[in-house]
Amino acid sequence: IALGGGYIYWGHNPYTGAASIARATETGLGIDNTYITGLNSPCGIASYAQYLYFADGATVDRTDLTSVDPTAATEQIVLGTKSACGVAVDSLYAGTLTVLARHSLPHGIVRLTLSVSNPGVVVIGQAPGWTRAVRHVRVSVRHAGQTTVILHPTLAARLQLWKHRQVTARVRIDYAPTGGITTAKTTIVSLVRR
Repeated sequence: IALGGGYIYWGHNPYTGAASIARATETGLGIDNTYITGLNSPCGIASYAQYLYFADGATVDRTDLTSVDPTAATEQIVLGTKSACGVAVDSLYAGTLTVLARHSLPHGIVRLTLSVSNPGVVVIGQAPGWTRAVRHVRVSVRHAGQTTVILHPTLAARLQLWKHRQVTARVRIDYAPTGGITTAKTTIVSLVRR
């Protein structure tokens, strides 16, 4: 059972038919046994901000309670569990970001391969104190796991490449998992003319 936004939420697992997340007002009125449908065996419900988190068999799911269609807004954020049931939400969840690879491509283009722990947003720009060598990039990541981001050089960096054949830059990577807080890390990339 979870409380949020003036409602009580619980897993509805009937003996026959599909399971769902049900809800009612905090006063117990307006029961809706099909608030989120198409589930296996929901349990362990927790609420934070506008999100509802719950275990559903082999996954932990999250839905946006402000959505007009909470079933369609439900996304699996943890996969491969074995009969998960307890769910707790920490308001300071930051997620994890790992830089797996940096590949310098011709014309100053850099391909970064990243690993993220959850869906969210990755923003890449120049690290403070360094000359701006790459264009600002914002990428929405829909699933946990590996993602690739292409960095393009600025005009100033392209001019430097014609003089020096290689430009070294430090970029800042900001990662904000959906519903969590932003964390940042920096990494060095090499832009090459080739």
